[in-house]
Amino acid sequence: KTAQLLRDDTNYFQVVFTIPDKLSSLVLGNRRLLYRLLFRSAASALQRSIGEECGRQAALSMVLHTWNQRLGHHPHVHALVPGSGPSLDGTQWVPCRMTQATRTKPAKPFLVDNKELGRCFRDRYVCGVRRLINAGKLEVEDPAELIAILDDVQACDWVVYIQPPPKATSDPEDVLKYLARYMTGGPISDRRLIEVKDGRVYFWARSKDKSGQQVPVSLSTLEFVRSWTLHILPKGFTKARRYGGWSNTRQA
Repeated sequence: KTAQLLRDDTNYFQVVFTIPDKLSSLVLGNRRLLYRLLFRSAASALQRSIGEECGRQAALSMVLHTWNQRLGHHPHVHALVPGSGPSLDGTQWVPCRMTQATRTKPAKPFLVDNKELGRCFRDRYVCGVRRLINAGKLEVEDPAELIAILDDVQACDWVVYIQPPPKATSDPEDVLKYLARYMTGGPISDRRLIEVKDGRVYFWARSKDKSGQQVPVSLSTLEFVRSWTLHILPKGFTKARRYGGWSNTRQA
């Protein structure tokens, strides 16, 4: 279905919204509510930033991931976002913005300011958590401690990563191949599994340094199964959603 929405004359971006590790336990204990809030906060922030910075309507397709390379709980969403689209009033087509070319660097497609986007996302998410606390909807052991954590994380910038298209002009097939591994799949693929030996599961994971290399790591069999099951979503929860110009109501 996503392939049917892509246009040959449009650049596409991948945008990743990540929740700070300090909130991981809270989210894990309130998955349905706080995964839903993650979707809504990211979509709202992206639509606002695109509207204000680009003067156009946003469209986005998002998928939830709850894991990191070592199967730890690490909730984040990947969004596929077109770089151009209709103006806010729907009267004209607004092309993708480009960076300023220099002598050594050609102009590249540009979406929005990722730092401002991250702050907007942060404020929406924290505000949503505070509303849920006040409404008594969250399972929390120590509300006062949670309020202190929220104050702490709201004082910091949150990570929002914007990745431009692989080429200045990428056709839909290129885009889908490029993003397929992010939009599909589970916590760990078969090709990353090495062996099960002496009560431990060995698998490949990205190195913790900045090299990006794959290194062998292991977990006890019991811990591997426990970690994997952390990423089973609540019954009936939808892991992929669309917003803005790609929402179901706009496509009907």
